[in-house]
Formats: sequence, structure tokens, C-alpha cells
Amino acid sequence: MREIILIVKDMKPDIVMITEVKPKYSLCEVSSQQFKLDGFDLFSNVEDKDVGRGVSIYIADHLTTRVNQINIGIANRDSI
Repeated sequence: MREIILIVKDMKPDIVMITEVKPKYSLCEVSSQQFKLDGFDLFSNVEDKDVGRGVSIYIADHLTTRVNQINIGIANRDSI
């Protein structure tokens, strides 16, 4: 996570998307709070036990966001 923080501070993006968020063979529960970035709203499925390794999308908090849920009918996928 430290590398991501340094890259974000350097590049100053408005949107950051990360896949494979959860450790592959972790025995510990993962919380989205572990992946917070200052200045960003976090949309993530890391706490959903029915998905694989997880996806996180960070949107700069100065942007207006809206969540829409879409079912595209693909089984065995990560999604937000």
C-alpha cells in the first residue's frame, strides 16, 4: 500500500483502480478500511466473501460520484 500512496502523491490522479486487492492465501479477514487513501472515496468489494481477490476503485473526493448496480450475467467474476 505504501507504493500506491507514493505513486498517487506523485501523479495526483482523480481515479485509481486496483484489482487483486486481497492476498492470495490469507487466513485473515480483510476490511476495506485497510485500503483507504486520503482524499479519495473508496468503492470496493473486498469484504464480500463471494468474490475472488477483490477490486477497489478510488475516486478523488472533489468529484461527485453515484453508485449504479448493473448485473451483466457473468458467473465467477469480481465486480463492484
